[in-house]
Amino acid sequence: MNEHSFIQFTIAMGCKETGFCFEVEVEYSVDHGATWWPVRGHCLPSDPDCTEYWPNSSLTSDLYATPTQVTMLVPPRAWSERTRVRFRQRDGWRQQHSWSLSHVYIGDECFHRCSARGFCDAGVCQCQHGWSGNSCESPERPLPTFLAEDFEGAVTPGRWRRVVGALVTDHCGPVGAGSALHLVGGCSRYLETEDLDLRESLFVQFDLRTGCLDPVAGREAGGDHALLVQLSCDGGVSWATAKRLLLVHQQPTYVWLEIPRALRCEGGRVRWWQPEPQERNRLDWAIDAVFVGGNATPPDALTYAHPDDLVPPTWLRRYNGRIDNYCDNDLPMYTMMSTASEPALLQTSDIQVGINHSISFQLALGCGATWDNQVVPVRLEYSVDFGNSWHLVREACLPGNTSCAEVADASVYYAPLRWHRFVYPLAHVGPARYVRFRWLQAPSHDVSGSHRWSLRDVYIGRSCPKHCLGRGSCLFGACRCDAQYAGDHCERVVVDNVPFIRDEFSERAFRSHFQQVQGALISEGCGGLEVPPTATFQGAHTRQLLTQPVDTRSGKFVYFVAQIGSAHGHGVCARATHRHHNVFVQYSVDGGVRWHLLRELAHEMYVSPREEYIVLPSHARSPATVFRFWQPRLPTPPPAWSLDDLFIGGSEISAASLLDRFEGDPAVSEWLFAPHSEAHTDYCSSGTNGSLVWGPESPGRRAITTQELIITDGHVLQFKISVGCGSVEQECRYSPGVRLEYSRDGGVSGWDLVRDLCLPGTSPDPDCLPYTFHSQSVYYPDTHTRWMRVTIPLPEKTWASTTQLRWVQEVKGQGSTVTPWSLDDVYVGEACTEHCRGHGDCVDGVCACDAGYEGESCEMAPSRSTPLPTSLVDGFEGGVGANWQMVSGGGVGVGCSSLAPYGHGRHLYFSGCGTRQAVTAEMDTRRASKLMFVLRIGSHDHVPSCRVDLSDPQRSLDKGVILQYTADNGITWTTLNVHDPLDFRKPRRVAYSLPPDARSYGVRLRWWQPDHDGASTDQWALDNVEIVLAQRKDTSKYNSKGFHDSL
Repeated sequence: MNEHSFIQFTIAMGCKETGFCFEVEVEYSVDHGATWWPVRGHCLPSDPDCTEYWPNSSLTSDLYATPTQVTMLVPPRAWSERTRVRFRQRDGWRQQHSWSLSHVYIGDECFHRCSARGFCDAGVCQCQHGWSGNSCESPERPLPTFLAEDFEGAVTPGRWRRVVGALVTDHCGPVGAGSALHLVGGCSRYLETEDLDLRESLFVQFDLRTGCLDPVAGREAGGDHALLVQLSCDGGVSWATAKRLLLVHQQPTYVWLEIPRALRCEGGRVRWWQPEPQERNRLDWAIDAVFVGGNATPPDALTYAHPDDLVPPTWLRRYNGRIDNYCDNDLPMYTMMSTASEPALLQTSDIQVGINHSISFQLALGCGATWDNQVVPVRLEYSVDFGNSWHLVREACLPGNTSCAEVADASVYYAPLRWHRFVYPLAHVGPARYVRFRWLQAPSHDVSGSHRWSLRDVYIGRSCPKHCLGRGSCLFGACRCDAQYAGDHCERVVVDNVPFIRDEFSERAFRSHFQQVQGALISEGCGGLEVPPTATFQGAHTRQLLTQPVDTRSGKFVYFVAQIGSAHGHGVCARATHRHHNVFVQYSVDGGVRWHLLRELAHEMYVSPREEYIVLPSHARSPATVFRFWQPRLPTPPPAWSLDDLFIGGSEISAASLLDRFEGDPAVSEWLFAPHSEAHTDYCSSGTNGSLVWGPESPGRRAITTQELIITDGHVLQFKISVGCGSVEQECRYSPGVRLEYSRDGGVSGWDLVRDLCLPGTSPDPDCLPYTFHSQSVYYPDTHTRWMRVTIPLPEKTWASTTQLRWVQEVKGQGSTVTPWSLDDVYVGEACTEHCRGHGDCVDGVCACDAGYEGESCEMAPSRSTPLPTSLVDGFEGGVGANWQMVSGGGVGVGCSSLAPYGHGRHLYFSGCGTRQAVTAEMDTRRASKLMFVLRIGSHDHVPSCRVDLSDPQRSLDKGVILQYTADNGITWTTLNVHDPLDFRKPRRVAYSLPPDARSYGVRLRWWQPDHDGASTDQWALDNVEIVLAQRKDTSKYNSKGFHDSL
């Protein structure tokens, strides 16, 4: 024998009866058989001189239970001219310990020992099936480039040459997932792959657990009991150790090892071998999720669009999934669901990632789960170290975090989540040569199946143009657009998106204009919002409201009412205390690839419900803009938040007019919201086809707000209103009135009264004209119980192209007095001639006159059958007569005692709450010359029934009585005089000559006290009101001729 010699044979052991453990030794002698030595002595981890490990030349029966070719190298000590070889079974064998030997060859004739894949016969290699070549070095068919084994049910045939001392079982629990290969044999414990093409392979990986039945530690866990992972490139003749593993992994452990370059060969093998396993079930170990392969030059793209794509080597792991239809998906895909002891996992192989790469996919999780579900989330992670450590593809970026640029949620997904596309640019990951991605759901004890999830349209690679604008899936590097989009990057809109979203959250379920609603329900919220129910977000995990795409190219704003926590609540309604409790309003013009912040709702400002009006920036105006309201997810769930009266849209070019007769619900194009309102027919005997009514049952903010309007010089607002119709008459203003307000910026800087007080002493409104006094635009039951038309020429302060008007009645809460009110025939636009003199509806600048009025400005024609009164003489002894249209805040009495010497007996006495005024009916004053009356305001002796408090000099004049007249049914009131209380604490008789403007057909007079301190204070009295007619000249002495001559 020489250095080229080798020993080759085929052996089978235990042919008749397996299950026994015995050995056959292969020995040599160079001294004619006097002494014998093993052909190969063992080299084991316990030997400090060994740098590589192998067993000796004794053949163990369970490794050769079937005929197996064995090729052994001849050691240098056997190189001689008189070497002998023998096969020996030592004494102590039993009858069952049978073995057979064939095809024995000892020599050096065949090159490369026939690669251990053929028999040397007279210098010619007789190759095994599947191999060819002079030295059997070439496979007849391409060898597998990878091996993937999960041991589900059994060892997969065709992947393993030998599996010895092992059982496929779940005795070790989940090592990877499901069953594992448990090595417990008492003879050999050995696992060897078939031949593989490892020329481009990179690694071996698997999951390992040791000591399932016999946990050990210390020296017993190492030495020759350790597990060896070895590779061979010569058909198993020699092996190189890649890893030595101690038996200390009593929890499942992920093992990854690189294949050395020298061992990346065609026909390579991998084996797991425990040199000294000892007795059965002792020092046991289990292996699962074995993968041999990878790629030294990995691909730079991956696509999963069909179940057949989700296979090795592109995907390394797939735990607890099955092909099924899920969440209304037409194409069956893998549906995943973790178990109580195992995760659900999808993991890719390594991919080259550049800075211009991205990952996109669609995910559904917990489809149909309730808002308060406890579904275990799915995490999207990546690894750049072959799976040894994992990181979220996107970490949460919360307010105040200076390490990230944009506020964003982490790549952790919570139920309920219907099919939704996610796109993440990977610039922060690349450039990297080896990157893996995985979707992972931790074990769950949920037996209902509500935590199922599924992926589709997965793409990892060079980003598609503009990420397909989030309107399609990037597959194989090209955009596959959703049905309503087209173009290279889905830029063309085929089916128009909705131009607005308007939602009062009054239905039992969320409407279809929201594509995702998480952690929310329709409920009463934490109290305070205007019209329960509202959208209340109080789930334990993700709290998000995501809209469908909106065509905002002509849109203008986002409006809503929000509340975060509450001032005095507890539990989920506790007061918010940290910036992380804030809610973020964001928009995206690329389907959520990138989110832009519209507004951070600071919790301090939303303890009580607050309106928010956000003007859309130009960047947000696109044919497919999506919006979301989102609160960061925290380990301890933050206080709940509520959302109501959401409106997204508006118009960049506002309307210049508005007309609504409320014959149905308010039109979206004209109104934002009308909380608590209902459309009624003939309410309060209006005689109309409809009006909008706020009934007596609903406390809260009872309001209606217009869309934005263009208001300019010459515009007028006209409407009919009734406050308190059918309710018990309020003695004082315990119930709030209805305020008419305006805003030019959607309420961002607040809402102001359209008409503020203009008083003789204090006038907060800088637009007050001299000697023009009027009340503010607030309407109360004592003056507007019956339907009344209100006409207001809109003042300059309201002029803008973005003006909104609103009627609002604030009612504080349960138990508060609620006064019903109603609105009808609202018109905003060009003013009519003389405002129809208050006797007609103005429609697009043309008067629609009331019955009995006619002409361009609805003049009242003198009537012989029903003439207006021409004079007025009233001492109020018989009560309030027909000559008075309204007396509020007072009545006939003797509260101010005698008004002698100018008045006697009863008088008109004002001491009530609310508006104090006396307004005459319309009169024909064309022949009137003077107006006379007796007036007293308070008294010098301050008797309780007739006193006035003048301690505040700024208010003293406002507590006086203003005398005014109107010729247009109350649209404008012209002041005749202001009566100072200082001058009228004694009764005085006053007389005024009526100016020419006050001498016309259809004039009214009023006595009005603008300010007082409440009931039974600042009283005043009116008596002996008289309109004196002008004296006609006596013409009887003129004849007709003389009369005409005088002309």
